[in-house]
Order: sequence, then C-alpha cells, then structure tokens
Amino acid sequence: MPFKAPPPAWGRFLVVVSALLTLAGCQKAAAPSEPQPEDVGAARLVVAVHQGASASDVQRVDLTVDGPGQPELTVQLAPDGSVWTGLLSQLPAGTGRRFRAFAYDTNARLLFRGEAADVTITANQTVQVNILLQQVDLPPDFENAGPVITSLVVSRSSVERGGFVDMRATAADPNTGDVLTYAWTATAGTFSTPSALSSRWTAPMEEGSQTVTLTVADPLGASTAVSFPILVEGADTGGAEVSGQFNSWPQVVSLTGFPTQVVPHQSIGVSAQGVDSDDAAANLHYAWTASCTGTWTDEGTANARFTPTALPAQSTCANCQLTVRVTDGRGGQGLGHLGICVGAPVSPNAPPRITDASQSATTVGPGSTVHFTVRAMDPEGTALGFAWEAPVGTLGTPVSTADGSDVTWTAPACIDAQATPVVRARVTDAEGLEALRTFSLTWTGPACATALQGAVNNRYFTTGNASVTRGQNLSGVLVEAMVEQGDGTFLLYPGTGAADGTFTIPGVPQGPYTLRVGGAYVVTSSRAPDLGVDIQGRPDPVAANTSTFLSVDLQGLAPWQGTDFMEIYSPGTALYAGDTSSLVQSGTPLSAGAQRWTQTLKYSGMDNAVLVDASAGDQVTFHQLTAKVDSSYGAPITYNAATRAFKAPLVVTQGNTASFTGTMTAVPQDISLTLNLHSPDFEALRTEVHPSATVSRHNLYFIAVPDRTRGGYALAPDLLTCVLPAGSPHRVYSFVYGDPYPELKQAGMVFTAFNVALMAPGATQALTLRLTVGYNDVMPAFLVGAIVPRLSPPRLATLAGQAASGNLTGVGLTPRLAWTEPSVGTATHYRLRVYEVFVNAQGRTSQSAGGPVAQLDTAGTSLRLPPGVLAAGKSYYAIIEARSSGNADFQGHPFRSSYPEAHAMSVTGVFTP
Repeated sequence: MPFKAPPPAWGRFLVVVSALLTLAGCQKAAAPSEPQPEDVGAARLVVAVHQGASASDVQRVDLTVDGPGQPELTVQLAPDGSVWTGLLSQLPAGTGRRFRAFAYDTNARLLFRGEAADVTITANQTVQVNILLQQVDLPPDFENAGPVITSLVVSRSSVERGGFVDMRATAADPNTGDVLTYAWTATAGTFSTPSALSSRWTAPMEEGSQTVTLTVADPLGASTAVSFPILVEGADTGGAEVSGQFNSWPQVVSLTGFPTQVVPHQSIGVSAQGVDSDDAAANLHYAWTASCTGTWTDEGTANARFTPTALPAQSTCANCQLTVRVTDGRGGQGLGHLGICVGAPVSPNAPPRITDASQSATTVGPGSTVHFTVRAMDPEGTALGFAWEAPVGTLGTPVSTADGSDVTWTAPACIDAQATPVVRARVTDAEGLEALRTFSLTWTGPACATALQGAVNNRYFTTGNASVTRGQNLSGVLVEAMVEQGDGTFLLYPGTGAADGTFTIPGVPQGPYTLRVGGAYVVTSSRAPDLGVDIQGRPDPVAANTSTFLSVDLQGLAPWQGTDFMEIYSPGTALYAGDTSSLVQSGTPLSAGAQRWTQTLKYSGMDNAVLVDASAGDQVTFHQLTAKVDSSYGAPITYNAATRAFKAPLVVTQGNTASFTGTMTAVPQDISLTLNLHSPDFEALRTEVHPSATVSRHNLYFIAVPDRTRGGYALAPDLLTCVLPAGSPHRVYSFVYGDPYPELKQAGMVFTAFNVALMAPGATQALTLRLTVGYNDVMPAFLVGAIVPRLSPPRLATLAGQAASGNLTGVGLTPRLAWTEPSVGTATHYRLRVYEVFVNAQGRTSQSAGGPVAQLDTAGTSLRLPPGVLAAGKSYYAIIEARSSGNADFQGHPFRSSYPEAHAMSVTGVFTP
C-alpha cells in the first residue's frame, strides 16, 4: 500500500495602434472620378501586441475613421506574423477627423477602446495621432503579475539602409526588489547595448520591414515582450502614424484594518495601497465607502478611519464591507474590499469548573471494578458535556446526572511495567473550553509484554484468482507508535522496519496508540497489527517506461457512436485503461459508424502500466462499451454497455511498440436487470457532506471482479456505466448488457458526487473538491431492495472544540478532530485525509501536489492529530470519510476490505495551526 498517504485573468500588456498616412502619389493611380493626389492621403496601419499577454487575449483590432467630408470607414486588421496590418487609402484631406480603435478577444468581447478626435489630415504632410485605449473591464483585485513594459519610445518608424534608430523603454515589476533584465533582438541589424533599456539599432543594408523585440524578465523566469516593425527603405519617406496605448487600471494590492471586530461607535483604522502598473510614480486617488451606517475620517486618503454608528441587520461576522476605490485620473480604477464584524461586545468565556470528583477504590488488580463520579458547573451557565477516557482497561456506559456523570471501569489482565493506570474525565462547555480530572490507580497485578510485533504483508491475486503473500520492504521506512497523554501531548516510541515486511516497536504500553508507518497512521490497540492490503496482479511486475507503446488494429467493432468508449484489462497484471481516447498518439480517429480501430496508444499512460507477458499467462482484453437508451419507465436516459470484445495473449517489451491485432466479436446481450434508484435520498445528504455542498451527478457501474469476497478494487473493467444528472427523481431503470469476462464475478457500484468550494485565507478564487457518498456490493446482493444510501457522512465535526465546517485559525499543531456517527448506517471505521493548500500567484486556492500530507484511520469518532502532520504557517483541510466493510478485524487488518462496502465523505473548512 502507498504509505505516503493513500473567465480569463487578463495580463497587463500594451497594444500600439499606428496609422501611417502617406502621400497619395505613393499609392495606386487614382481613377478620374476620385479625388486628386494633392487632396488625399493614405493610412498604413500596424498593430503590435505586447507578447507578455496570452495570444488569445487580443485577437482583433478594428480602426474606424470618420468626420466632415470623410464617410465612416472601418478596417479590420489582419494578422501578419506577430503584428496586425491594414491599409486605409484615399483619405480626403480636411479637419475634424475622428479615429476610434476597438480591441476584441476570440469571443468578440470588447477588451479596450479609445478615440482621438478633431484630427486634421493635411495633404502632403505627416500627422502624429496618439490614442489612449482604456481597459473596458475592471482588473481582478489583488492580481499578481510579472514585469511590465510601461513605455516605449522609438526615434523613427522608418530608416534608410545602414541608418540608426534610437530606442528607449521603461519597465516595472509589482514585486518589490525584483531585479529585471532586458534583451533587444531584431530580425536583422545590430544593437549598441542589447541588454540595457536604452539602445541604438543599426539597420541592415537590405530594404524591407524588420521586427524589433524588447524582452523584459524577472529573476524567477517570468518575462514579457513587445515587438514592432521598422521599415528599412532606400529613399527618404514621410507619413502619419496613429499610435495607441492601453491604460492598465490601478489595482489594490494591500488592504488592512485594525481592529476588525468592533462595537457601534468604536472606530477602526484602515489602510490601502494601490499600484499603477503604467506609472509607478502616479498620483493615485482614494475614496472609501461602507455598506453599514457610520462616519468616516480622512476618507479621501490611503489611510482613513471608520466609526460604525449602528448594528447592521446581519448578525453574523463580516456584516459590514469597507470598500476603497483607487483611481488614476485617466479613467482607470481598482477596488479593494475588507469585511469587518460590527456586533455586541465580546464576552469572556471561562472553562467549566469541576466541583466534586470521587472514586470507589485506589488499588486494583486483574478484573477489579472501580466506580468514578464527577460533578461540574459552567460560569456562563451553558450546558456541559462529559467524556471518560481510559488508556488501559474497559469503561462501561456512562450515566448522566443533573450536573455530572458516573462510570464504572474494569481493570485489564495485565498492565505494562512502567505504566500507571489512570481514568480521565473531560468536561467541555458550549464554546469548547474544557476541564480535566485525572484519577490515578495503584496496580497490584502482573506486567504485560510491551513490544509490538507487526507486519505489512500484501496479498497479490493473479490469473485464476491465485494468491501469493509478500512482505513489503520497510527498510528505511519511518515506523513509530505514539501514545496520547491526558494533556494533549504524545509519548513517542520509535521502531524499526525490516526488508521482509515486519516491524518492531519496543516499550509501547497496553491500550490504544497511533501507529505510523511512512505516511499512514492507524489508531489501534492490536499488539500484532498487519497493515497489508489486497492487490490485483503479480507481485513482481516491471513498470513500462515512456518509450513503450501499443499499436492496435481491431476490426469488427459495433458501428461507432460518439459516446462509445474502449477499455483494456489484464487480470494477471491489473493493467487497465478506462478510456483509451486520452492515450492516442497517432492513427485514425474513431468516427461515427467506424468498425475498424487503427491507432497507436501510449502504453505507459495506462493505469498500473506494467509489462504484460504471455509466457506468464497474461491475456489482455479490449472491449467496447456502446451507447444504449432506456425509456422503459420514464424519459429516455443513455448508458453504455459492453457489446464487443477481443481477448488474446500479449507480450510487451520495454521501450518498444507492441502490436495487438484481431477481430472483435459480439458479446451476447443476455444480462438484463431492473433497479429502483432513489437519487433524492442521496441528494438529501448534501448538507452533511458540507453546508455549502452542491450535487454534481449520480453514477452507476457494474464491474467484473475476481471473487465475491474481497473488496477495495481500484482497477476493474466496466460492464455497464450510467451517469445521471443532479435532480434525477426516484425511478426504476432497466439495463441490458453483456459480460466479456465470464470467468470473473460481477459487482455493482453506486455513488453520488457533491462539489464543495473551499477558499483559503487571502484567496480570491476557491478550490473545488468532489466528494462522494455510495456503496459497492456483489451481484445479486447489490440489487436487493431499492438503491438507497447505506451509510451517511460523519456529522457535526469539530476541530479544537470549534465547528469545523468554516475556516479556522489558531487550532494548534496537534488539535483534536471529533465528529458524530452517521445518521444512516453504521461505520466500521473512519478515514481522515489531511491536505495542504496555498494561494497561488493568481489568487486561487490550490492544493499542494503529492496527495494528502497524512492519512489516518480509526474506529473511534475522534482523534488528535499527532506531531508532524501540521506545520506552522501553513493551511490545510481534512476529508472525514465514514466507511463500512465486511472486514470485521479493523484492529488487526485495518487496510483489508471485503464486500459489502460503503463510504460517505464530509469535509472541513480551511484551517491553520
């Protein structure tokens, strides 16, 4: 088993719109009815897009000219390499001309626009027209960016052969302290200082248009570039140039306040910082507003004070939004928002106070019983909760009283020599504060052996369901036991692992402890736990490298439909591909009606991509799942069923392309089943997954498995698949399919998927998780009764005594996570997976690569996270999964599973230590 826990964001860019108005005599000769050359001009248009932006941002620039004596004329510039070009010819000379420019993306959405009015076109003269294009949409708040080229000045747009052009640019980086590097390049010619912001370019001796590029990069590799053409000509020329620039709107990069929790008439100081990427020295203007009633001081500055004068209607926190608007005086603006809490004064909360405690005996031996009582009160008068703990021995069922709790404890047969038996009473109030009373006992009985002797023995199942057991090599793997103490700390007992899969941990006292092997944690009391798993496939396969491919030529397919798909499976190795379309490297795509498949697949991209070997008895089956329709009991729904298959031995060798050729044959469609799926019953569990969860879809699968007992299959071929949308009703469904694996057994799977969005502190975009509730069982047991949830999620989770569904801070490095048992079904155990999250450069909540930082399994409804799982300064979330299995020995074999299986997930909010 794996012991290491099993709309576009616009970048800042510059667009230059230029129109070169040349003498009409340089154009095609005018017809007699056209204006004479001395009364007209022409415009040669060039648009260069700053290459720091995605090429998909600005995809079209339209330039429109109109005015007195000038009919409206629009040119849509065409792409020409890295620029857009166009030609406006025969423009009448005159005054009052208006030039308007519009920049669009691929969806024809207007991104930038601007105009220059009252322009005079003078015959035989060159006119310079500058257009400032304003950004249409607000930029995202707090957006990070790489370096930005803020200005570019070129002394000439055309030059004679061998002449020179002086170029000067300015650039900035929003990240303070970044040292930028610069590089000038051109399709021809040379630069005097190619790595400085100012440089002189010497033109080549050949005529024609040359492209000059300036690239600016920061120390981390982020870069931006701008390209523009310069015309190298043989004689002096003149013209008019219309240039356009983009005004990137200012952005709020910092917004703070103190205190952010106030009562009416208590003031809060706020401070904002805005940045103008066009001009770092720009004089920005600030304006503050509030969503709740109150007064401002210095609201026209970056640093202001706000005093709420009444309670907002909303009683929950962040009930008043403070907004700062930052403007640059050129039409651009940026917004920042800070939510504060305006409410009643915060009242101090004191922990409960234990008023009385007693025990019927202090000296005990094997089998002795002791009666304990505890009485307590809460200074604030809230209801109290009582919990009893005993590291050794057995606690009876607690009996509640009006102000306390009683329990009876039975001594074990033996206790570790160094241990002192204790019983603890933990009293908590409504806010999660607690009081602890520890009762000590004197032991007169025998001592127990203390060394743990465990193993990780994996069982491998191959062709014919034959099995072989192999110990997993634990050499160098971290092995330890941790015993929780009454004060929330742990005693650590280091152990050693061996190459044969066994491990030893000396000195561990009797009772529950947390066993760690690699990244997996199990809370158990077993003295000989086996953490092995059941694995389909041989124990000694060789993983295929990325140079290994599979050439497929199969005929006899059922006429292909758009939603059909192919699967590949080899029982001897558990090689599996659930959808081959993502593996295609070359060949003819399967189109509608096709009955032959000829493509080369990336073998190493399959699941469990190991080398199959016919000499070891390996056979590979390709089977087609064809789209079908069921309308027997309601509106038509589509599903896919196995209809064609081809099975043959196959040999795949490392780094080569293996061939698989044959003719698929029809799989008899002789299996029919009817089931009653209660989809709304699954959807009703939405809020138990998380209060903000939404239903995504319902999934039904029928799969082929080696036997009817073992569960936990990650890789199994599908015989039938059906995906139903959220909101599906209670309904009976009828399916017909075939079985290309008659030597295997069949099992059914059903689950409903829910989406939950989590937002890390400081993020502007959420991370969306997909959590599921469902069950698996062998046929025909799967179909007994209606398809309804057999297990619901854990409920009312708390972390460090606080409700865990929202974001929490300051929970500590070893907080206790607790929950209530499912409302539906009985869990045999629970699995907790902890994931690290962070805020990326785009403000998105992202999950750290590598899977969970820890996986913890327990049969109880609470556990304390052991040391080393959480780290200071980082953020996390946890999935709590209720699980049930036919495996009755969780303590001894926690990772073995058998049918029937059920699972149901819930998730916490984001928390930080």
